[in-house]
Amino acid sequence: MKRIVKILKSIYDFFAGDLILLSAVAIAFGATALLALGRHEENLLLVVTLIGVIVIGVVTTIGRELGTTLPHVRKEIVNEDKPDGELGG
Repeated sequence: MKRIVKILKSIYDFFAGDLILLSAVAIAFGATALLALGRHEENLLLVVTLIGVIVIGVVTTIGRELGTTLPHVRKEIVNEDKPDGELGG
């Protein structure tokens, strides 16, 4: 069982590396397929849906990454030159 989990994790890391991005791509393709099959929507709507959901996923991922790294960057900037804790500029 551990070997199967390791293989699945390796495949996941190879294709996405990020659950939010992987989910956004899956939702985008699923929504586009449902629109294309169900109601025969215009191609422009399908393209906008596909690209829009993927961009939302990328922006969410980048926002999360920036949120986790900014405190460390801020700490380095604060401690760089100013002994009283002011931000350098």
